[in-house]
Amino acid sequence: MVLSCDDQRVLLEPKVFDVLTYFCQHHNRYISMTELHENIWQGRCVSDAAVRRIISKIRILMNDDHKNPTYIQSLPKRGYKLICPVEYDIEDAAESSSVESTAVAITDLSDHNEANNYNEPTEPEEHQDLAEELAGNFVHVVKKPKKFKYTFLSLLMLCICVFGYLAKSWFFPAIVQTQVVNTLPGDKIAVTQSADGSYLAFSGQVHDESGFQIYVKHQSDFDFRPITHHAHLPSSIAFSFDNKSLYFSDTSKINSSLNQIKLDGENREIEILVDNYFLISDVFTARTSNNVFFAAKKSTEGPFLIYEYDVVNKAVTAITASSQAESLDIKGDVSFDGSKLAVLRTNRLSHSDEIRVIDLKTKEVVIRRQHPARVYDVAWGDNNNLLILSRGQLLKINIATSEETLQFANGVKLASLDSIKNRIVSINLGLKEKLFIEKKLPFGELETKRVLKKDIYQMNYFGDKILALLKNHDVTQLGFLDLEADRFDSVIATEYNLAVLDVAPLQGKILVRINRRIALLDPSNIDLQYISSGDDLIGDATFSADNLSILFSTQNYEQWDVNIFNIAKKTTEPFLRDIRYIRPYGESFIIGDSKGELSFFSPSINKKIALNHALSKEPNTQWLVRGDYIYWSSHDLVNTTFHQLNISNLNQPELEVQQFIYNEVKPEFAIDLNNLNFLMSKSESVTSEIVEIPFR
Repeated sequence: MVLSCDDQRVLLEPKVFDVLTYFCQHHNRYISMTELHENIWQGRCVSDAAVRRIISKIRILMNDDHKNPTYIQSLPKRGYKLICPVEYDIEDAAESSSVESTAVAITDLSDHNEANNYNEPTEPEEHQDLAEELAGNFVHVVKKPKKFKYTFLSLLMLCICVFGYLAKSWFFPAIVQTQVVNTLPGDKIAVTQSADGSYLAFSGQVHDESGFQIYVKHQSDFDFRPITHHAHLPSSIAFSFDNKSLYFSDTSKINSSLNQIKLDGENREIEILVDNYFLISDVFTARTSNNVFFAAKKSTEGPFLIYEYDVVNKAVTAITASSQAESLDIKGDVSFDGSKLAVLRTNRLSHSDEIRVIDLKTKEVVIRRQHPARVYDVAWGDNNNLLILSRGQLLKINIATSEETLQFANGVKLASLDSIKNRIVSINLGLKEKLFIEKKLPFGELETKRVLKKDIYQMNYFGDKILALLKNHDVTQLGFLDLEADRFDSVIATEYNLAVLDVAPLQGKILVRINRRIALLDPSNIDLQYISSGDDLIGDATFSADNLSILFSTQNYEQWDVNIFNIAKKTTEPFLRDIRYIRPYGESFIIGDSKGELSFFSPSINKKIALNHALSKEPNTQWLVRGDYIYWSSHDLVNTTFHQLNISNLNQPELEVQQFIYNEVKPEFAIDLNNLNFLMSKSESVTSEIVEIPFR
């Protein structure tokens, strides 16, 4: 099932195809969620969230913005409506007497595309034959007439072939022996090899005092040698085509940079090529030129795109584009002949991953493929085959035939891919055992009270109970942990992202975030009440001092505003403007602006006092107020820092910090309501290894 739009072919999942076809057939009216359940799923027990995910995938395929839709419009309590013009291709049906064909044309709106600087891609020459068969902007639903000439023997042979194919995968999975590459011990975060295989390099922390540095080994060398000494976090590395340079991204707490270091001389000074990016997640090079490609986000609110750095002209050009802020191009690789770019695009809203292939000459997308499982990296095995690193397995996919071959599957946790002819290198992260450490306050001492060895993702205090999040593959469970009985009692389970934001144990309420929405959960009767909509971008959320209301901030254009939700009345009203962070402090508040700058604010006397400290804006950090103390966490991907600010004297607040290694201690923490105990998690360090996987 293929969607064609201006010669761009997209393979559709069956349910995506069914829903899109149903929208086309009923394009003149709103279609309710109930109607979709009855007509598409036909009585199967499927959640509304699953239906919404299918619609989100259609929007992604069409680059449709749900806030300013061009194709699919949603209306609360009404449903969804296809709002673009629809035409029927009658000629196509008449041309074939043996096939009943219904073709629906979804007319593109050129004005919309011009406004978004978006040009629909076309097919390269190698795909012209297939493009001609599927030409036009059509979604084809093909129904073949019944034919009774199939004999029982033919059906039997077909079943045998299908069974044989499945049995090969089920009972005789591909067995590929990985080989551990002898390197230096320690945590490794990136690995690469030169195009001719003569060099191998990795970045990692070999010694605690050296931080994360880059180590290189030529095939004639006995061991790896460091080539950097003052890098911060070189999270991605790549050799130049001629082996004379190594490029790497370096990320600090302030920004990310693209750097170059020469390998053919004694003076190995680092040259900064590109600076002041918010984050650079991937660096890779072409095998036919010395140009450098990198996946990056220029600013906190900007898109995540693939860029090309011209080494000769020292210029940066964006290769990819996106009209949706939720779509992130985080990984990429250039084919062996330098003609194609493979891109991993992930959508943080629908949690779907898409593999795109771009013609580097025309800069047009020629292939788009939705992947059903989480994808960690993508690389070329050769000019015709892509390697996709998914959960616990490595797939090879032929881009011309879409044939899949399982290269490797044994549950090993691999982190990245780098391939040359007949050789793939990756990092085996190993297994890290998670501990929860409860420490006794005061903050300056943090004396260890007890160590909890639990396979739990996150813990929080809920009065005298322990609230826990348990993650198992794609399902997250929230429940209570009985430490004495060593039992976990689940309250709710979801396949969406789930996080605990705040608790009100006396009222028996939990404030949670499910995907992008905040909700109030009553664990006694499993009652879930949503407070925000899916369109709201939430900055912060907490209970009020009396636990009768919810304070939460939303973004309106470039401004953050705080709203107050009355739990009993179920009403929301505006509260404070130009504020992103808020916590109750008695009858007053501790607030933070869009930059995280903290202040004391008393609404009764309209008094504001700057505290001269700022919160971290990293997404996995948190903050809270207990008594006269403000606690928050921060990190720079190397170190995790916990902060305690004593505000008993608002004019002279006193700061104390505790610092840990980021790979061992993450920024999540919890403090009980009595301000007596501090709970944090720690991973026991396990040495990661570089492994070599043969390419079949």
